[in-house]
Amino acid sequence: MINFIILSATIITTSLTNSFSAEECLAVTECLNGECVAKTQCGLSNQDKEIERVQIQRRIDQEVTRKLEAEQRRLGEERRRIKEQQDELLKNRQEQRNQEQARQKELQKQLQQYRELEEELKDRIKLQKDKQQAHRAEPLNMALDVSDPDSHGEIVITITTNKPLSSLKINGIEEGGGDQTLYTVKRIPKIGLTTIYHIIGTDEYGISASREVSIQRNLPDLQQEKLNPISREKTKPKNAVALIFGIDEYRRVPNAEYADLDAIAFYDYAIRALGVSPENIKILLNEKADRVAFFRSLDKWLPAQVAPGKSEVFIFFSGHGLPSIDGGKKYLLPWDADADFLEESSISMSKLISSISSSGALHTTLFFDSCYSGLNRQGETLLTNARPVALKARPGAIPTNITLFSASELGEMASGSDKLQHGLFSFFLMKGLEGKADKNADDTISIRELHEYIAEKVRRAAMAVGRSQNPTITTHGDRIISHM
Repeated sequence: MINFIILSATIITTSLTNSFSAEECLAVTECLNGECVAKTQCGLSNQDKEIERVQIQRRIDQEVTRKLEAEQRRLGEERRRIKEQQDELLKNRQEQRNQEQARQKELQKQLQQYRELEEELKDRIKLQKDKQQAHRAEPLNMALDVSDPDSHGEIVITITTNKPLSSLKINGIEEGGGDQTLYTVKRIPKIGLTTIYHIIGTDEYGISASREVSIQRNLPDLQQEKLNPISREKTKPKNAVALIFGIDEYRRVPNAEYADLDAIAFYDYAIRALGVSPENIKILLNEKADRVAFFRSLDKWLPAQVAPGKSEVFIFFSGHGLPSIDGGKKYLLPWDADADFLEESSISMSKLISSISSSGALHTTLFFDSCYSGLNRQGETLLTNARPVALKARPGAIPTNITLFSASELGEMASGSDKLQHGLFSFFLMKGLEGKADKNADDTISIRELHEYIAEKVRRAAMAVGRSQNPTITTHGDRIISHM
């Protein structure tokens, strides 16, 4: 708190009680915390006046000292701030100098690297020129390797050179060169003839080399194909049952060549491709497949093996089939069948379907390598009176859970092959199950895929021997029959 008095004037007052006399007065202004009050003090003695003056002077000196000290503090603070600014400026300048020095060093380093790369590039260019000079003088060498025709007649010509080609021509057709020294070209030679391929290679310097290769593509021979069940990975066993019938040597009608071999071979495919356990397979061959054995297998053995609504059933039959006299019914011929007493000695399709349905199987797939033309696989008649057969197109009702693969259309003959020693239908059925029918390569074989493969292969093989045979399928939708 600041309390000071300012002496402002001397006032002369006149007393009324005595004669004229004068008193000296002081006009004093007192200030406290910024608020000032004017006062007049009179009748002070000289001593009091002196004391008062000294006090006032002291207060003035104190105020002046305070202000000077405040000013000195302000100036000190200002000097400190200026000093900090100067120090910051010097620091920034030093950092800038350091950064500039670092940039200079980096530029020097990059310049050195550039010079080194420039020298390396010069060396590479020189080396490349030396190589080019050497290549110009080096002859072009070219070697050929040709594969055998595959099943589609395609060959692969592999051309190896000692340096890249700018041009590669085969029989005058430009195939294009490249930076590599290994080239492959695919061709399909003419069937039954010798095809000559004239190959010319040219490098970038115009140096050429030529080679010639002759390819003999023979006509297809079915004997080249063999059944190979071991090539098929064994599928995981499933809830499935298989009945297999194969009758080559009949008792009363001409033989069905290789029918028993078809059945014997199919046994392994039932295990490996269809997932049937051996204990769930029954196979009947030749005299073991008489009419009683058929009925016993269908009506006794099959229901005992099937888990209703769960088991999948496969029935394979290779042998003879015949239509009724009016062409309205179809029959499978057991070993002891008599063509003149067809109804009494054979198995009707309606009876077969009824027995299968009664078993309660989840799905049933029938493979019938038989026809209803009245002829055996060699074209001999099965009927003693050699009467013509007028088979009517009267398909029987097949339940939705049964699929029927047939070897041929109505009236066609189901052919066999002496070279294959199998029926055409049976052979290509089993080749398809080896994996050939997996058209989309998804490691599964569907009903449709299998039929399409069999139909195409059988049709072509039959045409090769001057016959017409078109396998058929009766099914309700598609499903997977085999997992690879």
